[in-house]
Amino acid sequence: MCDWEIEHLDIFALAQIPILTYLGYVIGDRIDCTIYQAQRNSINKWLWPKTINSQRPKFSYTILPDYRTIEIIAIVMSISAKVNHEDVFKALGDIPIVDFFVDNPTTEVVDSPDIQRDFSIKFRLLMSIIFETHSNAEVHIFPAIPNSLAIEMGRCINPHALNKIWLWNRVNGVFIKALCL
Repeated sequence: MCDWEIEHLDIFALAQIPILTYLGYVIGDRIDCTIYQAQRNSINKWLWPKTINSQRPKFSYTILPDYRTIEIIAIVMSISAKVNHEDVFKALGDIPIVDFFVDNPTTEVVDSPDIQRDFSIKFRLLMSIIFETHSNAEVHIFPAIPNSLAIEMGRCINPHALNKIWLWNRVNGVFIKALCL
C-alpha cells in the first residue's frame, strides 16, 4: 500500500490499437489525463499544430434497430481510415454493424485536445445507447483510429456495462481477434 495517489498523467503512446485501448481501459476515466497525439508531418512530433484545421471533424454513428435479441454487435470505427463491412463479415459472418465515423477519415484527424473530447462525448453516447438497447450483446470493435483516440476509447468503456468487448487488430490486411475487455 502506498501513501500517494496519481493526480494527473501525461500520455505519449505509440503501439497497436488494441494495446492502447487496453491501456485506456485500465487507467479509466477517474484519473485526469492529457493524451498526446503524435503528429506525422511535424518536426516536433508531440506538439499540437499551431494552426488547427478549420474543418473540425464531426464524429457520427449509425444506430441499430431496437432488436432485443441481438447477441453480437460489431462497431466499425472509421476515423483514420475506412473499415469495410466485408472485412467484418469475413471475420464474424453476417452480424449487425454500427458505424462510428468521420466524413473524411485521415491519420491527421486529431490536431487538438478538443477533437479528443468530441470523440469521447460521442463514443460514450454510443456505448450508453448500446447498453440500454442491447445490454446482453457481445460487442466486437474493428478500429481504424489514431493512437490518442484508442486510449480515449478505452477510458470510455465502463467495465460493468456490457458483457464482453472484443478488440480486433488489422494484420496483413486481415482483422484478427486481439483481446477481450
